[in-house]
Amino acid sequence: MGCLRQRVSDSGTHDHDTLLVSVHDGQQGAITVEAGLVRSRGAILLLGTPEHRHDSRLQAETLKLTNDLSVMMREFAQKNRELKEANETIDRLARTDALTGLANRRTLDETMQREIARARRLAEPLSLIIADLDHFKSINDRFGHTSGDHVLASVAAVFATQSRPYDLAARYGGEEFVLLLPGTSTPDAIAVAGRIRQKVAEVKVPECPREITISLGVATWMTGEAAEGLVARADAALYRAKTTGRNRVEAASAVPV
Repeated sequence: MGCLRQRVSDSGTHDHDTLLVSVHDGQQGAITVEAGLVRSRGAILLLGTPEHRHDSRLQAETLKLTNDLSVMMREFAQKNRELKEANETIDRLARTDALTGLANRRTLDETMQREIARARRLAEPLSLIIADLDHFKSINDRFGHTSGDHVLASVAAVFATQSRPYDLAARYGGEEFVLLLPGTSTPDAIAVAGRIRQKVAEVKVPECPREITISLGVATWMTGEAAEGLVARADAALYRAKTTGRNRVEAASAVPV
């Protein structure tokens, strides 16, 4: 059985192959059978040679082999499913921020390159929102990092609920968040940023008994602009929002930074 298992699982064995199988019952001499190997949905069918089709001993042994092989193939199929699920989990974890559940910086960078190429090809707008929690350091200092983590998770939930299926919400780093908006003009992106600002102001975190606010910068991709340029203009708009009072939305100028 072990030898047979090895031969069936061998990478050189094809879906429709031929095996020479020696069968015996311990009382009579062994019979060598040329068997066709057919895989179908995790099962195995063995087709014996015509000259042995009326041999009852051969039929019994062939049936046993078929059952054993079917069990083996079901085991292989289950292991393949488990391996696929494990790989999908690893890939998801590699692309997701563990604390907030949003996309991480790696996923953002890859997606931004694709969306810029798409905006260029289709001549469609593409906007970016960069946001930063106001006075977040004081939250950590006063209420502790656990409270700060709860605040970050709650704000991330706002970004997730304000995103369309084809948008990308990501944690940019620390207390910064990004929302990538394909097919979205500057006025529409400003409106989205305004809704996020309002929703964040409504967030209540029991571990943080103080108002939570956020500042946001908006930029829309310009023809020929690299991803770094788009981010830099949105970041400059965010800086203006921070320095002119916080808890506000600012839009970037059309002039590259």
